[in-house]
Amino acid sequence: MHDNWRWLSFTSRVSWVCLILASSGCADPNGRDSRDHAIDTCNPGSNILSLAESRARDFWAHNSARFPNTKLLAVEGTTVSPSNDIYPKLLYSETGAVSFFGHGIFEASYSELSIYCILIYDTQLGRLVSNTGYEVVDLPPRESVARFGPYTARYIGTGWTW
Repeated sequence: MHDNWRWLSFTSRVSWVCLILASSGCADPNGRDSRDHAIDTCNPGSNILSLAESRARDFWAHNSARFPNTKLLAVEGTTVSPSNDIYPKLLYSETGAVSFFGHGIFEASYSELSIYCILIYDTQLGRLVSNTGYEVVDLPPRESVARFGPYTARYIGTGWTW
């Protein structure tokens, strides 16, 4: 019995080492995530658009020296309710299925799903690039660079700095 435990302990350690080595090759040392975080587009109202634009503008005014080569910012505009056709979008997205399917098949519920509408702000023009945003389920780490539809932007969350 003791030899079986030792063997399991050894294989467990080897498995963890292999997992760590394999996953470290997937990470970009520059903090860029090339996967598309968008699962769909969203069209927020004018109040949300102006609020997101002013938060991105304020963030950029305080942080432009920290990120001198940043052209686009991704700012959280609002949350969106899941639509009836969300399942295939999650299933075929590059990142969206992780949050939903991560807590198990039986516990997964659309009502527990948080969908964020991310808007893209152009730092050189000082305005949003479009009135259309991108629905995102799995948010990238704050201040990291990620892809949202056709845009690669620095994600700033809500844009509020603490």
